[in-house]
Amino acid sequence: MRVWPCLLGVALAACVDAFPPMPGAGTVEPIPDTGPRAFDRGFSGGGEEDQGFTGPPRDAFVAPPPPLDRGVEPPPPRDQGAPPPPPPPRDRGAPPPPPEDASVPTAPPPPPDVIGPVPGDLVINEVDYNQPGEDHDEFVELLVRANRPISLAGVRLELFSASESARVRCAGFAPDPDGPSRYGCAELPPEVVQPGDYIVLTAQGEGPRAPPGALRFQVLGPNNGSGVLENGNEGVVLIGPGEVVLDGFAWEGPIDGVGEGLSPNDEDSDSASQEGDRRPEHAFGRCPDGRDTDDNASDFELLTPPTPGFDNACP
Repeated sequence: MRVWPCLLGVALAACVDAFPPMPGAGTVEPIPDTGPRAFDRGFSGGGEEDQGFTGPPRDAFVAPPPPLDRGVEPPPPRDQGAPPPPPPPRDRGAPPPPPEDASVPTAPPPPPDVIGPVPGDLVINEVDYNQPGEDHDEFVELLVRANRPISLAGVRLELFSASESARVRCAGFAPDPDGPSRYGCAELPPEVVQPGDYIVLTAQGEGPRAPPGALRFQVLGPNNGSGVLENGNEGVVLIGPGEVVLDGFAWEGPIDGVGEGLSPNDEDSDSASQEGDRRPEHAFGRCPDGRDTDDNASDFELLTPPTPGFDNACP
């Protein structure tokens, strides 16, 4: 009995043919077979009695449709990995150094074309080592005779005495036990000076003020109450870079290795006279300024008044 077509509800005629009429029922006229029914198109039946169906034979294999071509598959997502580390902080260099003590004279390094003095470029021009009463206005004046700018880097002034006194080191050099007694040392700051400049060296916190246009360096050391420059047979030597002797001056007598030639015959004796009157202040100075014949007696005169930072008061 053909029941499955009726269960599927495919064809009404198939259901009618599958079930005989019930007893007592009327006669049912079959529907004439006029060929494949319109609603049977596309159904695949089986058996010889189903010739009106248009489906493929029962044992036919219908291949599945090919997969839809979706093009090239997208690449897999890139492995991002761990997030990159943050950039390192910007290197801003070392912190600026703390400000230097304003009391210490400082200067920028000289330009590369500026060199230090050679003999004849820088001379001792005036010295005042004795004042009435206590000595608080001592000074040594230097004069730039060079026709070009020079650097004072590596320049120093050494203080000597003909009598035996304390011997000190200077710029790392030990005192000479067989030479004159060096009792003081003053290193100049590395300033660049110009032709014709006056440079006034004084004790710390003391000494005359330099006039406008002159330089003043308090490098002679502290005053112990009786002055830094000793009275009597004393002298000073100016040393340049490379331990070159630039100039020397000795007063109240010659000192080997300190002064040049003979010493002036005069004496800077600024003390009370026997009558109680004070003598006017004096200073030894070159006349004219900068004159240098390598003989202290010819180059220096006792001048009144002292002129630190000015032209000497030559007669």
